[in-house]
Amino acid sequence: FAKGRYRRLVALTPTIKAELVRHYRVPQEEIQTIPNGYSSTEFCISRRATHRESLRAKLSIAEDQHAVAFVANEIDRKGLAVLMEAIGRLQD
Repeated sequence: FAKGRYRRLVALTPTIKAELVRHYRVPQEEIQTIPNGYSSTEFCISRRATHRESLRAKLSIAEDQHAVAFVANEIDRKGLAVLMEAIGRLQD
């Protein structure tokens, strides 16, 4: 991230922006935060009932089984190990 080697940097979150500032000493004003986009109509709780039964059948997940989706990179930083430990502690 040497000065002059980029026109502008993009961070997905304020946390990532802060890491660029702290670890690489990039001036804040040279970093634009642009969050990942998502469709609030596609990813909403009201659609759950519509897709739940067919998706569980497709993935062979019984109604009485728990299912968790974890979508991320940098899984150590995002806390996958913590999630797995918490799941392991759940009581049926």
